[in-house]
Amino acid sequence: MVVVEKESAPGAMLVDAVAGGTASIRTRPIGTVILSTLVCMVMMAIFTGCSAFAPPSRTQILGVYEASDAGHTALIELSGDGTVRIENLPRAALAVDRWDTLNWGDTITTTGNWEYYSTDQGQSEDAWVAVDIDARGLHGIFSGFFLGVRRGGLQLDYGDADRGALLSFGQIEGPSTPAPPTLVASDLVGRWTSDDNGIVILNADFTAQLVGIPLRIVVADEERESAPAHTLDLEGRWTFRETPLPLDERAGPLIDIGKAATSPYSLVAILDVSLRDEGGRLSLIGRDGSSRWVLTGDDD
Repeated sequence: MVVVEKESAPGAMLVDAVAGGTASIRTRPIGTVILSTLVCMVMMAIFTGCSAFAPPSRTQILGVYEASDAGHTALIELSGDGTVRIENLPRAALAVDRWDTLNWGDTITTTGNWEYYSTDQGQSEDAWVAVDIDARGLHGIFSGFFLGVRRGGLQLDYGDADRGALLSFGQIEGPSTPAPPTLVASDLVGRWTSDDNGIVILNADFTAQLVGIPLRIVVADEERESAPAHTLDLEGRWTFRETPLPLDERAGPLIDIGKAATSPYSLVAILDVSLRDEGGRLSLIGRDGSSRWVLTGDDD
């Protein structure tokens, strides 16, 4: 029998074996996972002498990557549809107990899904791939992990985080399937207009302006019902990660207005919107499901 407990966040799931051959899936606090991962990424940069570089696009990192050690090889393929194929990866590289030695006699071959993240839209060395694998039948490993993106390859940290052990994957060939069409940040630059919900302006420098936005859209949930029919002009910043088509319900820019203005009301830090493709025309849908802005062109 398999017992599954609720996952706390993507990339934080652990898989363990328990007595009697029963398997359980438990969670690790996502803050711990992210903190240890970021620490390792910083150490990787220090130990490998990495200088800042413009992260590649999602399309550019598609392909097959190989890691070699002591005559053994492991493969990771990132496909354009968001699936990942992993072959002969030492179980120790994903071990919950953070083993420092890779045992190539005990490897994992599986599939899963991946997503790509980079910060500052090409102005930072921080870029990584978040991987969630099918861990059924496996035990004692993380089913979610991160791969650091570096020039020409990927890096997986393992073992004690303080020691910064790395397994480096170099790209050996392109993807086995064609890359799907994608939306990138530049596709979203411009004025997004609405009949009665103001204007959202997303600029090429990743600044954002919200003009005449109804208070009800940006006020905290607990104050929404009592919010008066006021409008606000706000400023902030936005990001958008390259997203394959067709769009799913999670797609959308992240518009940060947390430091935008003072108000007697509590405002949300992030404008919660999703992106929709309506017959070739892009629109943003607000958290209430009825607020809608349509991309009408570049802001002059």
